[in-house]
Amino acid sequence: MYPPAVHKRVAELHKQSIDQGFLPVLGVRFLTIMYWAIDSDKDSVLIVEESEGEVLGFVSASLGMRCVLNRMLHRPLSLFCALFPSLFRIGRIIKILEVLRYASSSHSGKELPKAELLSIAVTPSFRGKKVSDRLYDKLKIHFKSKNVSAFCITVGSELKNARSFYDRMGASPSGLIEVHTGKSSVVYVQEIH
Repeated sequence: MYPPAVHKRVAELHKQSIDQGFLPVLGVRFLTIMYWAIDSDKDSVLIVEESEGEVLGFVSASLGMRCVLNRMLHRPLSLFCALFPSLFRIGRIIKILEVLRYASSSHSGKELPKAELLSIAVTPSFRGKKVSDRLYDKLKIHFKSKNVSAFCITVGSELKNARSFYDRMGASPSGLIEVHTGKSSVVYVQEIH
């Protein structure tokens, strides 16, 4: 397990780099708890590439977001404090409920892998240097070691660069879902050979 300082640096990179999603608006404090939960959960994984104490990039995945959410509940006071500012914003509450609904669903009844890539990001100054490729390959090796034959990835339809990356890495689009009302996402499936 990584030390708490790494979870915070990963959270900061998430907020900076995955800024088109909903989770960054919940703040670094929330994201730090989330990455601690991913890293400490037996059915999840956080893989970080570092150099001289700097986080160059990370990938996180799980056998289900529900287990990550359950793990986050092991820190109820910290979680409440992190979410407290959002409790007064109806739009954020709705989106939190949509994320919880998504986490508890089985991708609308489709036959999709249980394993899921949750997030991947690379520090801007290291983009184009194959850090994301290495992280993705390490994730495939991790899942293969756990006898997982495929994983899915949910990506916003409008995120063309992310979709190009998954296409290049060999993932196949499997369909569309709606995590947040009115916003479609593409579900990819990555087979592991």
